[in-house]
Amino acid sequence: MFAWLAANFGWLLVLAALVGIVTLIVVRMIKDRRAGKSSCGGNCAGCAGCCYAAKCPSAQGQGPAEAHAGKHRSAEQ
Repeated sequence: MFAWLAANFGWLLVLAALVGIVTLIVVRMIKDRRAGKSSCGGNCAGCAGCCYAAKCPSAQGQGPAEAHAGKHRSAEQ
């Protein structure tokens, strides 16, 4: 067992580093989500080619400010 660990120490070190980085990213995303931060930039004009463009608030005549204000109002109710 010790020989296997010694032979694979480099791989295990890289694996531990990757697991740590992914864990930090997920924790940061959860904290941002709880704090009300969004990954959405609010620029719906840039999503015209998106398959969800029809559901985009800018396609429905709302600007990003109105769309995001409506989203937050509905979440509070």
